Order: sequence, then structure tokens, then C-alpha cells
Amino acid sequence: MNKKNIYNLISNARRIINSLKFKVYYVYILIFKPKKLEPGINEVEALSILQSIYPQHGSFSDDKIIRQTDRSYDVSIIIPVYNSSSHIRQCIDSVIKQMTSYNYEVICINDGSTDSSYDILKEYCNWSNFFIINQNNLGASEARNAGLRVARGRYIFFIDSDDYIFPDSINLLLNNAIKSNADITQGAIAKCTHDSQIYYINKVKSCIIDNKLEFYDKSYGTPWGKLYKKELWDDIEFFRNFAFEDTIISCIVYLKCKKMCFIDAPIYVFRSSQNSLFKKQINSPQRIDVLWIIELCIAYYTALNLPKDSAYYQVYLNQLSFAIYSILNRYNNITLEAAFVYARKLYFKLQIPLKFEFRGKNKNILACISESFKSNDYNSWLIYSRLLLLSK
Repeated sequence: MNKKNIYNLISNARRIINSLKFKVYYVYILIFKPKKLEPGINEVEALSILQSIYPQHGSFSDDKIIRQTDRSYDVSIIIPVYNSSSHIRQCIDSVIKQMTSYNYEVICINDGSTDSSYDILKEYCNWSNFFIINQNNLGASEARNAGLRVARGRYIFFIDSDDYIFPDSINLLLNNAIKSNADITQGAIAKCTHDSQIYYINKVKSCIIDNKLEFYDKSYGTPWGKLYKKELWDDIEFFRNFAFEDTIISCIVYLKCKKMCFIDAPIYVFRSSQNSLFKKQINSPQRIDVLWIIELCIAYYTALNLPKDSAYYQVYLNQLSFAIYSILNRYNNITLEAAFVYARKLYFKLQIPLKFEFRGKNKNILACISESFKSNDYNSWLIYSRLLLLSK
């Protein structure tokens, strides 16, 4: 049995097990109502505990965001590069050899690489629409920001330097984006091994949706692999030096989006790695950033004066339960308790209306999570956050 079949078998088994766990856990909760348990610490103590693990940091800038008004290209492909010499050629080759009549530029941001990545990038400078930006090592977020500042495309596409795309990806994405007038267009994602053997492609049904709650449920919350109308990024930048910087996609970009298009074709190949940045972050003290970045997103969203509608309340409530619990549940009880106390503080910043009616498949769970914050019930928050995790 090859790796592709083994992976699919394991994935299907995991889905079935999680579905059974969800049903059993849900019935158990219905029969045995959670016993209320208030946290034994206050907000000041909670903040002190969290700060001792990974200090609060960062803020969004009030400086004017720089964007080019020139629209010389149909799409700007932005590639942050850091020590990617093993795979950068495959990435760039896949981009510059696209089978399309659309006009596109490739912007590579060398983020202070210390290997031969920059030398490899220079090999492509004879391609007329290929541009390199050199900067000190500021991280992938600031590299993407640098690309956004100079991009001259009507659309934006991010790709990570150890991944690659299929030969017709840009053509498929732009054809569907223009036809549907969608703000975000995306297709199926493939996964490959270190040596580029594809072993999995997720299933996507072609559809166009305009329900923001479905954006959050159907789409993956990464920057890469999607075609964005450039206007979505006119007043947004990634936060610098944060783990889980992708949070801005779910918490701000999706909420600005009015229409999303899905196509049932593989578009992007993600290289799976045991040493991925996400896996390093989730196993380090920096995972406390999940709290700090949610707080920053709430403040940023408010500063942008974006509408606080039902999607806004439910997306952020998901973040304050499922996202926090899934990342921090391996910490000891006192740390998770501190996370609840701080999340409760952020919950009240959302100002969810008293008679708000939750919608969607997890509406009852979200209503219970909302009630757990209102009543300061740490035990219910734990139980329903875990239930929400099992439902994903």
C-alpha cells in the first residue's frame, strides 16, 4: 500500500473516530449537565501567568498603508523566501511556467536568508516580470507586507517558497475569479512529501457562496493558495513577529469578503514537514500568541470601522473557544484557566447583543460557549470548546 492510500485511510479513520467522539460527548453533555466552576484567579493574575510564559507584544500601526495604484498586471504572485534553497527552484519554476495568457508579476522577498536562496533567486532575473526585494530577517508576515506594498496586479496570490503550484493554476483561478466576480477564489490543496511525491488532494465542490459564516467553515485559514482581489488588502497588513499570523485571514480578510468562489481542481501543493513553522510554534511558549493576536485582530477590526454583524460575532467566538483550546489544551490547568479568564475579557469587547441568535451547524454549541463567558463558567467553556474542536 503506497503512502497516498495509507494517508487517505488514516484520514478517513480519524474523521469517523472524531465524528463518533462528537456524538458520544454531545449525548453525555445532554444527560449530565456540566457542573459550574468559576476560575480561581482574576484578570490581573491571569495576565501575569500568561505574560510569564510569553509576554504580550506588538500593535498595529496607524501609519498610512502603502499600495500601488498602477494595475499593470492581472495578478501579483508574492513569495516570501527564507533559507529555502532546497525547494525554491521548484517553486519559482512552477510559477514562471504557468500556461496562461494572463499577465502576471512574481515578487520574491528574500527575508535575510543565510543559505544560497538569494543566489538562486538572481538566476531568474532575466525573466522580465521577476522582481526581488532584499530585507533583513523580519519574518514571513513582514515579507508578505513588503510584497503587497509594491504589487501592481489586480489580484494577489501568495505562495510559500517550499511549495509549488500546478501548470494551469493561475489560469483556472483568474478565469473563475473574473467570471464570478468573487473577492476570493480557491481550489483544492494537494500535500506532498519532502521529495515532492503528492499523496493527498482534498475534495472541493465548485460553488460560489456569499454567506460569511460559510467562508469560515469551508475555507482554510492560510494566506497561501487563494486568489484575492487586491482591494481586500488596501487597508490591511499582516502583524509582524506573531505566531499564527494567519489569524488575520479568518478574522479580518474573510469578514471583508462578500463573495467566495471554489473550483473543483487542484491548485496548490503544500509540502508537509515535521519541522514546519506551525509545528514549532504550537510546541513552544510562543503559542500564547494565539491570545495576543486575537486581541489585536479585535482592535484592528474596530479601527477599520468594519461592520459588526452576525458573522463577526460568531467568527470571533470560534477564535475565543475552539482556536484557543486547540492550541493551549496541552498546558497545565492553571494556564488554561488563565487563558479562559483573558478570553472572557476579550469576549466582552465583542459586545454581542443580548438577544443574539446564533446560526449554522454549531449554533447551539456557540450559544453555550457564549453563556459560559457571561456566567464566568470555566468548566462549561472547556467542555463546549472541546466539543467544537471535535466538530471540525
